[in-house]
Amino acid sequence: MLVTNIVMMTISDREEVWWPEILFIRAPFSIYTGWVTAATILNTTYMLKSWGMADDDFDATGLDHLTWGKWMT
Repeated sequence: MLVTNIVMMTISDREEVWWPEILFIRAPFSIYTGWVTAATILNTTYMLKSWGMADDDFDATGLDHLTWGKWMT
């Protein structure tokens, strides 16, 4: 589903369109594609975690979650 959305967005960007088409077709489809992307990432993460992959087993940086949280804010 994600690949199909990305291909459709790429193909639709090749054509020149008027503002109503952008407002009523491309904008909602862009929001939908973003939702599908987020759902795909979350589902993949959930699947990997259910298979036993956890971030506690492998930490390449040696930093804990609190340190990462402080850096990201």
